[in-house]
Amino acid sequence: MASATSPDESLGSVFAALAANMAIATANGTAAALTGSPALLAETLHTVADAGNEVLLYVPDRYVAALRARLEDEAEIHAVRRLEAVYLGPGEVLVAADVAMADGLTGEQVAAGLARTRADVGRELPVIARLYLTPVEPPSPAAEDQ
Repeated sequence: MASATSPDESLGSVFAALAANMAIATANGTAAALTGSPALLAETLHTVADAGNEVLLYVPDRYVAALRARLEDEAEIHAVRRLEAVYLGPGEVLVAADVAMADGLTGEQVAAGLARTRADVGRELPVIARLYLTPVEPPSPAAEDQ
């Protein structure tokens, strides 16, 4: 699951794990070729699959920072408190966000603003198959000063 970590940190972690898995797969594959061991061949294929998973873990991260900025540009949204993304499959990302709403909005304005935001983001980023926006309390002024 992707969360609001920095894109550079996330990308670095993915590439480190990918490089490690590919090195292991190369060593296992070489040993399998030299020994003819079916167990080593199976382990090689398993490690290659793990490397593929590393790439899939990064896919949602590409959208997290851009989506956070996009959501915070909405007039009704004061801040994004939590934003997580999960890769569902080819070209499908699920996103859940806790959003602090602007002060003074009625319940109807909150509902309308969130519905409009979901529709707009769906058109702009069709890869986001599901977008769950949960309105949460804005922080107290004292908490923002800390």
